[in-house]
Amino acid sequence: ALMQSLLTKDPTQRYDCDQALAHPWVRENGTASEANIQTKIMNGLTAIFEHNKFELAAMRLLAEASSDSEYQQILQNFQHADK
Repeated sequence: ALMQSLLTKDPTQRYDCDQALAHPWVRENGTASEANIQTKIMNGLTAIFEHNKFELAAMRLLAEASSDSEYQQILQNFQHADK
């Protein structure tokens, strides 16, 4: 839960330094299984990579099927929705 809170994409939802230091795991010198952390990191990186492949494919499709002005408008909408 701590790592998830620290790595949250939305900065308004992400833990700040004070929240992280106040977390029970930090305050109680918590330990974690190295294998568990590595698996979660790899799963997260895989999800990011797959998302980026989808985003790239979608943008290529839009670029091929749209005029320049349509493409720019669609790209702006896509980027706004991705925030």
